[in-house]
Amino acid sequence: MKKIFIAAFICLLTHNSSTQSNYGDSLKTLLAKTSEPINRFDILNKIFLFIQTYQADNIDSASYIELFKIAQELKNDSLLAISYNWIGSYFAFTKGDNVSALEYLFKAIPLAEKTNDKRRISSLYFDISLAYAGLQNYDEVFKNTMKGGQNLPDKSSPIYFFMLGQYHRNLCRYYLEARQPDSALHYALLFTESSNRAEKSNLQFNALFSNGAAYALNNDTEMATLYFKRAKNMAGSVRINALLASYYSQYIKFLLNNNDVIEAKNLSAQLLNLGQVSNNNTLKLAGAGFMQQVFDSLHHTDSAYYYSRMEAKINAEIFSQNNINKMQALAFNEQIRNIEKQ
Repeated sequence: MKKIFIAAFICLLTHNSSTQSNYGDSLKTLLAKTSEPINRFDILNKIFLFIQTYQADNIDSASYIELFKIAQELKNDSLLAISYNWIGSYFAFTKGDNVSALEYLFKAIPLAEKTNDKRRISSLYFDISLAYAGLQNYDEVFKNTMKGGQNLPDKSSPIYFFMLGQYHRNLCRYYLEARQPDSALHYALLFTESSNRAEKSNLQFNALFSNGAAYALNNDTEMATLYFKRAKNMAGSVRINALLASYYSQYIKFLLNNNDVIEAKNLSAQLLNLGQVSNNNTLKLAGAGFMQQVFDSLHHTDSAYYYSRMEAKINAEIFSQNNINKMQALAFNEQIRNIEKQ
């Protein structure tokens, strides 16, 4: 019976993956056939949502500029707020440039407030808090998460629980970083409830390993192990690299703290491989760092030294890539400013 259930579950994942791929392809086909600006805006917005949810593909900066240009030409505050939100997300989550991200996210706030678009306002404040998390400014993480919570859409909205889940996620993350066990667990449990009500698998996955980290902070190893293993069973179907990186980071720390070095080694190797396959230096850096810790724990000096050197090399590459990103960001910003002037 158990084998039948596992086989059925794998078939369901395969079917969902195929359905998602077909939907993404159909959106791109539709965009190529569409010339009306407002319709192109709507399709581009759907493509960005699809990529954000499934990380099925990369998208170049020209598409974000087109989205903004359409909103500017139509003189529509609501569309401008959406376009600034996407540009901010692009800088924060694709380019890793949180400072540029904040510039655009804050630009969107007054535009969203003009139309009292609570879905957009809450989304912007939650993204702002994540950008501040990338800058390790946790006072701002808390402040902007609370602002997002004060602007949640009405409970009758179909995306109410989706936005509520983000509110619980951010507060749980804040209290984990602040090392406040009771509050971290409180919001982790609320996150479980809201993510299940939202019926979004990526939020549910996040809630699982967030609970694992919260129970670990409360020194409840048994419950932490249970939640981390549930997250591990789900990890294979997740396609968002930033989300997987958070999962690996929390779980590997827990394993190392509990002397499960072999499992920590396996997951560290998976994290490093994910970074290499996706050519993501941030993931490669985390993977190499954990591998160094693993071999240091095993007293394998040569291997620990090897990964220490790899970590240093990736650090240098990140510094170089950051300079390239800054130059690209300057060019991108100039394009946006020229459109704004026009």
